[in-house]
Amino acid sequence: MATDPAALYRDAVVIDATCPLLQQKDRMALYRQGGVTALCPTVGAVEGAAQAFRNVAGWLAHIRTDDGLLLVRRAADIDEAKRTGRIGIIIHFQGADPIEDDLALLDGYHAMGLRMFQLAYNVKNRVGDGCDERTDAGLSRFGIRLVERLEALRIVVDCSHTGYRTSMDAIERSTRPVVFSHSNP
Repeated sequence: MATDPAALYRDAVVIDATCPLLQQKDRMALYRQGGVTALCPTVGAVEGAAQAFRNVAGWLAHIRTDDGLLLVRRAADIDEAKRTGRIGIIIHFQGADPIEDDLALLDGYHAMGLRMFQLAYNVKNRVGDGCDERTDAGLSRFGIRLVERLEALRIVVDCSHTGYRTSMDAIERSTRPVVFSHSNP
């Protein structure tokens, strides 16, 4: 096992699960210099389905034209990115607005590569409460069905920015690990 900090970092799988710099894709060079293995750019958040699908399509085109990137569809793709010196891109939504009120849209997003889904972005939505809400009502009925569908598709449930009770409900309903991709302890 490496004890040299530089060697330890070089050999580690490093995933940045919130990438605000990637709102400008030309900043990818900074992540390459930093030696990351995989990134989770926010591709959808508070926009509706039409814009979210365009956003995902834009990322897919970017990945297709950059030999240094690899779309992550399964965990083994992260290992492949590390082994080949590429950066894995994990398509991530921060909020449920891109599915509007139609869980069937998840199938389309999944086919395009969506692999992580944050339930709320700070405020209440049709899924549950965000962390900035005065109330803390937990998952809605729609939110329960959403978590079930995410699990069936093997899309990671992300509870960052999500209210406490909504997060606890998601954890209780989940049979697979839930993540807090960018939250304080």
